[in-house]
Amino acid sequence: MAAKNVARDQAIFRDYALGASVPVLAMAHSLTENRVYQIIAAQRALVPHRTADDLRMDLTVQLNELRAAAHEIALSGPLPVHAPKSAVLVPEGSEDILTPVIGADYSGQLTAMRTIERIAQRIAKMYGLDTEKVETSGTVRYELVGVDTDEL
Repeated sequence: MAAKNVARDQAIFRDYALGASVPVLAMAHSLTENRVYQIIAAQRALVPHRTADDLRMDLTVQLNELRAAAHEIALSGPLPVHAPKSAVLVPEGSEDILTPVIGADYSGQLTAMRTIERIAQRIAKMYGLDTEKVETSGTVRYELVGVDTDEL
């Protein structure tokens, strides 16, 4: 394997470990998604077991720091939203249109909560704790009831 490919493969594996998706990596390196999966598998096989555990621990620490930051945002108050000058917000049941009404934007908290959930899923997947796909198989037997098979 050429030195260029070794550096490329290591970069692909590093970026994948940091969260880049396979389609993005394939496009960035002008490869097929299948080839990127092969590179990731080959690079993963080169990582000694102890080092893989260390990488998992490092990534867990980083993800937990991100989760803590997202948690702070989720618990923070909503951002105030002021009505534009041309709009008049009137509280329901109020006839006083001269008192300005300030609204609240909770989108930051909702986004932070979704981020926390994605981080938890990432950590679970990293440690093999995500739900496994269960494969089931069986046979189906059809039986004709009340039909004389000789007449068919």
